[in-house]
Amino acid sequence: MVSSSNTAWGTPTALFERIDAVFGPFSLDAAANCGHHGDEPANYVCEPYLCKGCNQDGLKMSWSWKTFVNPPFDDIGSWVEKAITEIDREGGSKLIVMLLPVRTGNRWWQCTLLPTVEHIIYLPGRVKFKGAEAGAKFDSALAIWWQL
Repeated sequence: MVSSSNTAWGTPTALFERIDAVFGPFSLDAAANCGHHGDEPANYVCEPYLCKGCNQDGLKMSWSWKTFVNPPFDDIGSWVEKAITEIDREGGSKLIVMLLPVRTGNRWWQCTLLPTVEHIIYLPGRVKFKGAEAGAKFDSALAIWWQL
């Protein structure tokens, strides 16, 4: 199962391919790991990507046209707030798809995500993230923002 000590699990390839087929092609992976820093393996799903270890912190840099985000689960609220900023920013993202754990009781879900997100797609079953031995202990969803 997905361990709580790792907060940056990779998006399964098959899941991303389905997401990309519907919403893509994506022009940015905003919360990636290139695999060259520390013990964490590469987990980016498209290029270009932002890697905090390469001084490209996705929370500080601008996002582009169609952005995919599988944020580290230890600071989800900041990533949801960044998505809202980028979708509202002139010249920012026109579409953001964020893979999230379903945590309906958390403040970030109730107060930040729900009032701003266009759609939430609840994923069936438990996602088996890259690097995990089994499926996650939580349900997952896709949060989708877009700017017309």
